[in-house]
Amino acid sequence: MATMKTISQSKFNARKANAIANELVRKEINLSEFTVINNETIQIDGKSIHLNSHAFAKLLSRLRIPKAFANRFMDQFGPNGLSQLVQMMKTAKASKNDQTITLLVNPNTKEVIDVLPQGYASISNESFVNFAERYIDNYNLNVTQFGSDSNGGVSINCVAPNTIFKIPGMETEVFNSGVTFTNSPTRGLEVSPYLSRLICSNGMSSTAFSENFGLHTFSDKNI
Repeated sequence: MATMKTISQSKFNARKANAIANELVRKEINLSEFTVINNETIQIDGKSIHLNSHAFAKLLSRLRIPKAFANRFMDQFGPNGLSQLVQMMKTAKASKNDQTITLLVNPNTKEVIDVLPQGYASISNESFVNFAERYIDNYNLNVTQFGSDSNGGVSINCVAPNTIFKIPGMETEVFNSGVTFTNSPTRGLEVSPYLSRLICSNGMSSTAFSENFGLHTFSDKNI
C-alpha cells in the first residue's frame, strides 16, 4: 500500500540550519542615502553595491518610473542617460519625501536582488521555522518536505497523520489533510491548508481544496 514519506528529525534540523544560513541581509535606507551610478550599481557611503536586473526594475517601481518609459529613454539616451534620470528622480523625490526602502542583499554574491517598501515581509527564517515547529509539535504533524532557496525562501510541507482515509474503489490511493508553511522576502509568511491525494506508490501526489493565509506586513490590521 502507498504511504506518505516523511523526513527524519536530523534532516529537519540540517535543513533548518541551511534555511537560516541562506537568509538574505536586509538593509533599510532612505532615498537620500545612496547614489545611482548606473543600472547595475548604487553607492552607499562611498561603497559600490551591485544590483541585479530585477532589483533595478524594482527601484524604478519604487520611484514610480514606468518600465516602458525607462526602456524608451534608454533606447534614446543609453544606459548612462537612464541612470542620470533615475538619480535625478531619486533626488527630487528625496527632497519632498525622503522615504525608506528595504534592500535585500544576497550574502553570498554581495548583490542586491530586490527593493521592497519599508518593513515589508520582515519575518526572519529562524522565527518562521520556530513558528512552524510550534504547530508541528502541537498537532503532531508529519513533515514530508522542507526546502530553502538562494533567494531566501523557505517551505515546509506537513501532513496530519490522524486524518488519513480511503475511498471505496480507490484502495491504492491515500487521502489526508495537510498544511504548507512558507516564508519569502517578497510574500512574507504564508500558511496554506490543503487536502492531499497520494496517487502512486512512488510518492506522486496532488492537492485540492487549498487555501492561503498570509502575513505580509506587521501592521495591526494584517496581524
